[in-house]
Amino acid sequence: MANLQISTTQNVNLGYTIASAGERILAVLGDLVIFILYFYILSKATAVFDRIFDDNWSVFGLQSLLLLPIMFYSLYMHILFDGRTVGKMCLQIRVVKLDGSPVHWSNYMVRWMMRIVDLWVFPAVGLLTLIFSERQQRIGDSAAGTVVISTKKRYNISSTILEEIEEEYTPKFATVTQLTDKDARLIKETYRIAVRSNDYKTLNLLRVKVESLIGSNSDLYDRQYIDTVLKDYNYYTQSLKLREEIGDKKGIAGSFNNIGIIYSDQGDHAKAIDYYTQSLKMKEEIGDKKGMAGSLNNIGIIYADQ
Repeated sequence: MANLQISTTQNVNLGYTIASAGERILAVLGDLVIFILYFYILSKATAVFDRIFDDNWSVFGLQSLLLLPIMFYSLYMHILFDGRTVGKMCLQIRVVKLDGSPVHWSNYMVRWMMRIVDLWVFPAVGLLTLIFSERQQRIGDSAAGTVVISTKKRYNISSTILEEIEEEYTPKFATVTQLTDKDARLIKETYRIAVRSNDYKTLNLLRVKVESLIGSNSDLYDRQYIDTVLKDYNYYTQSLKLREEIGDKKGIAGSFNNIGIIYSDQGDHAKAIDYYTQSLKMKEEIGDKKGMAGSLNNIGIIYADQ
């Protein structure tokens, strides 16, 4: 299966798996099931209209009005659900921009307009371009600068700053937020060179410098210490930027909450409440009631301590 590398505005490379032609065809069939059910309901409604209205023009007008949701189904579903229709949701695939930037409604409009040509009028052409194009793009995708990717697997992240961390990772040094992106980049580059050349003296000097920057005092060995600092920096800062890039609202809410914890531990209650509130709003958007309770609890603890 083909892969796609996208460089984001945060200097992060995201590795996507491009959705196969089979997955996309199954997604279309899933949407067709919805269409069939809708047309069945429409036929029943038409029978009711025939009994209510005497003239055929009134019935025709109502039928035309009720056909609009089907006509614009692909357009509004992609706009409202982040590049997904019901069929795509079931197959865990979605539309993204080739350059990594957010998909604009105009891109979805182009895809929808070309859909009439390469899916409904000339389906054979659409199918052939989908199968034989390098990135499994139909004509609408090529015109809009989009591609359909699979979201079944986690993104592979690589950059000069970011580190791969486990979902359940627990950070050890909250003060890493005192570092800047430039600091983290220099630390990582020096760390890699020292490890590659087995330069333990440089590694120790780097550890001493980092400890002075973030005010930590740890019993970890030099290599383990630097590795942990880099992961913690990613956990508290870069993870938020990346989650904003890929639209991971649940992850964004978690990052806001983590940053709030940092400021709370440092005694900056105003900033802690600000981040807890942002986390709460994001959790309200996605309907995470358990998470909302946690955010409200964190806010309550701060007010109780004041």
